[in-house]
Amino acid sequence: MKRIYERNIDAFRKEMYTQVVGHTPVDKIYEENGFISTDVFSTYRDGRQIGESAMVVIDSVSREFEKIEV
Repeated sequence: MKRIYERNIDAFRKEMYTQVVGHTPVDKIYEENGFISTDVFSTYRDGRQIGESAMVVIDSVSREFEKIEV
């Protein structure tokens, strides 16, 4: 799936915060430049799922996350 937005930007204060992004469909959950992109439950018009059927649990202190298949 082609991403239609610019991924070459950094999150605000990425050394302190991790920004969780939804509502932008992606194939797989990923972390990049201070963002964790999580919208893997969106569907195409015909009802097929776009993403991988997973969610994340994020430790807000360590900023580590675990992907859980659903």
